[in-house]
Amino acid sequence: MTSHTLASRSVVAVTVLLMLSTTGSGAAFRSTDDRPSETDVLFVYDASLSNIAEVELARLATRMANSSSVRSFAEHMVADHSTTQQELAAVAVAHGIDLPPHLLDVPAETAQPPARDDPWFDSTYMKGQVLAHQRALELFSAEATKGSDQALREYARSQIPALLAHLEEAYLVISHTRRADGVE
Repeated sequence: MTSHTLASRSVVAVTVLLMLSTTGSGAAFRSTDDRPSETDVLFVYDASLSNIAEVELARLATRMANSSSVRSFAEHMVADHSTTQQELAAVAVAHGIDLPPHLLDVPAETAQPPARDDPWFDSTYMKGQVLAHQRALELFSAEATKGSDQALREYARSQIPALLAHLEEAYLVISHTRRADGVE
């Protein structure tokens, strides 16, 4: 299997993971005791999976991207989503939501960088970023309005401006790379 095919499959696989990780139940179940509600637990799990997938895909993009603007965007996503995951894990644990170890923090980077020979990587990655951030906005907006735990609602609300900025930045990178490629 060529590195082009492997890299393309990696982008598709992580993009699908991002899409699936941001499709919470939306159930407005409210706990009758001090335990967190099902809605809040699902939000934390979905948002954690989304953050970790964002970081992993962005790490791949820092190695595979052909455009410096795409690499810069990816570096920004690694930094922001790593920090966001640490903050989310802290709020979750403080409010009684036990996360499995693989969701407590973003794993360290271990993979060898593949060769940069995929001319479609930048476009595929950036289109996936638009979709992922649109879905993340839906997830965080739902928690901000329907979540049971006040701290998680405030956390979700506080992340919406950054998600909007990421979405806008993704659109700008797409338009910049299209102009650089001579596509209008």
